[in-house]
Amino acid sequence: MAKKKNSKKDGEAPGDAKNRKALAKEQKRLRQEHKANQKRLKEQQKKQRGNKERLH
Repeated sequence: MAKKKNSKKDGEAPGDAKNRKALAKEQKRLRQEHKANQKRLKEQQKKQRGNKERLH
């Protein structure tokens, strides 16, 4: 039989599974946001370097 994703772990209160799932979602969102910001910064730096090369 398959185990449920948010099944209760040993010594956990019934509400803890939902909280754990919510925390995981929040962490995933933060990781994606951070990754997007890094990508955007990298693109901006690339643009600035390109502009400097054209000026000289």
